[in-house]
Amino acid sequence: MKIIKAQKGMALGTVLILASILTLLGFTIWHYSSRDILGAERAEKKMQAYYLAKSGADAVAQYIITNPDNIDMSAYVESLIDAPESNPIKLDEDTPGHFNVKVDRDKDNSLVITATGTVDSIKESVQIKLHQRQNIPEIDVALFANSNINMGQSGSSKIIGDVATNAEQPGSIYFPWSAYIKGNLFIGPNGNIDKVITGARPNPKDNVEGEIHKLEAIRNYELPDFPDFPSNLTNRGAFEAGWNPSPPYHIYHDGRYSKITVLSELVVHIGDQDRIIVTDDLIVEGAGKITLNKTGKGKLYLYVGNEFKILNSGTINNRGQASDVILYFKGSGTINLGGNTKFVGCVHLENANLIIANSGGITGHIITGGNHIEISGAASAHVRAIYAPNAHVKMKGSGSLTGALICKSFEAEGNSTLTFDNSITDTFPDMLEEGASGGVSYEKGLWQ
Repeated sequence: MKIIKAQKGMALGTVLILASILTLLGFTIWHYSSRDILGAERAEKKMQAYYLAKSGADAVAQYIITNPDNIDMSAYVESLIDAPESNPIKLDEDTPGHFNVKVDRDKDNSLVITATGTVDSIKESVQIKLHQRQNIPEIDVALFANSNINMGQSGSSKIIGDVATNAEQPGSIYFPWSAYIKGNLFIGPNGNIDKVITGARPNPKDNVEGEIHKLEAIRNYELPDFPDFPSNLTNRGAFEAGWNPSPPYHIYHDGRYSKITVLSELVVHIGDQDRIIVTDDLIVEGAGKITLNKTGKGKLYLYVGNEFKILNSGTINNRGQASDVILYFKGSGTINLGGNTKFVGCVHLENANLIIANSGGITGHIITGGNHIEISGAASAHVRAIYAPNAHVKMKGSGSLTGALICKSFEAEGNSTLTFDNSITDTFPDMLEEGASGGVSYEKGLWQ
């Protein structure tokens, strides 16, 4: 009996011990289960925060790349870089949390988009880089004008080739009765064709012999960077190619000059290396001419800082190849190519305006940051491209241009003629190597 009672006591004790163990085990299981639940909730919020951040960064990247609103993306990107981190942004009312975005530019000129997603107190950040891609300007029309096109109040000016403009305001394009476009016309993407095009005829659309369409998107043509002048050249003072002693005069080496005056003949000798000449002033006048003696593949690079004049019957590289001479002019004011002057080469004017008059001619591309260009009289400006996105261009009298014209606004009068020459697609991009572009676009890099 005692044994039985003892066994019962032991059983009770064992039950109590087992109950205590199960209680402790239950508490432990509850503790770890709670931790797992909390851990799972935290992991879920961490994942939500990550995808919020990635969605935010991707949305900004896609907007910059696609530019769906046709805004000035370069200016917009600069404003994003200058701005602080954005205020909190919610994807929608049903999605918990928010994200913030900051846009920066790194040393490689790539955009770095950093987004931070936040769900409750949990934060996750991601980064994506957008690599800059330079765009060669698309010059596939005889004329592109950012704003107005006025074909004159009278006369029979004509454009042979397609014409495009970003203009959308009523009356932005005007035709007198006899002026016409022998090609297609494209207006701004949000313009009303019936209101943008006006003229003397009852239906001014009859002045366009091709079709009339809207651009799919605004076109942006930006100026290239103007290069720094070479500074490590031998100083050679002033140079004059006159008549005493008898010409020709010669330049065999690179050099830095205070002034070069050409009254007779100056022969510049070029081998396989480019010939580089920097001068404050370059004046070619009277019967003066600069000719090239090329024995190799080099080119002549002329850097003119202050004054550039070709007067009377002066010529530079007449009967040569336009690609053999590149002139950079840093001065302001107006360059007047009048008389019987001839310039066969390509020109990059930082801020100067340009007048081509009488029988003066220029063969080669022109880039200018100036605000006015005039082509008049019997000028024969066979230029594969005049790239002047800040300029009002006026053609008058019997002025003519063969190639393509990019400008801010355009005006024609008299019997002027603009004719498209698609050979620009072969050579004009070479003028843009110093940093020209038709705007900058971006492409996605890797997520980080």
